[in-house]
Amino acid sequence: MLKLSLDSRTNCLTFMDSSSLLSYLIFLFLWMLSPGPCFALNARNSMKYGIKAGFWTAAGMVVCDAIFIFFAVLGVAEFLSHYPKVLNAGKMIGGAYIFYIGIDIFFTTFRKKDLTECDTENSDNTPKKLFMKGFLTDASNPLLIVGMLAIVISFIDLKGGAFHITFYSALIPITTIYVNAMISICFGNPLIRRVIMPYITWFERLAGVLICI
Repeated sequence: MLKLSLDSRTNCLTFMDSSSLLSYLIFLFLWMLSPGPCFALNARNSMKYGIKAGFWTAAGMVVCDAIFIFFAVLGVAEFLSHYPKVLNAGKMIGGAYIFYIGIDIFFTTFRKKDLTECDTENSDNTPKKLFMKGFLTDASNPLLIVGMLAIVISFIDLKGGAFHITFYSALIPITTIYVNAMISICFGNPLIRRVIMPYITWFERLAGVLICI
């Protein structure tokens, strides 16, 4: 009887943990797939330069996510939750940078004479610049700061042991890799690029507006 009771309790706990993990994964997937500055930037780079460019952009975002969640787990999230003025200042600075990226992409379309061809030798197409733009856009996103706070507070039990913390933290950059790889492959597909490339000027303008918003 005692053994049956313990087994039932164990199964219940396992089910609850599985449900919590599933909710966590759904939250991460939808959060990263929702249109935002990172989505728009990766889609734009993949469309204009190809899948590899999208991968380099995504790599910067993955590294940024890994760094952010590391510091959040160490206690930065707890610190920022007690000092909202610091958080608000960071959000304003980050928002200003993202707005600048959007404006720059938008007005660049008016400075170029021909945007219907792929800029394979453009200086903006180097892996280093693509990586840094992805990293800085992700790091400057105010929603990323708020999202990391929400994740640490809502999903990660900081008293749950090293394995729990490491596992749940690692799922963030892993999900970032998966989602951004999908975006890069989709928008960098040669067929899609051939269809949309004649309208790349308007696509870039739309991406700039979405990044600003």
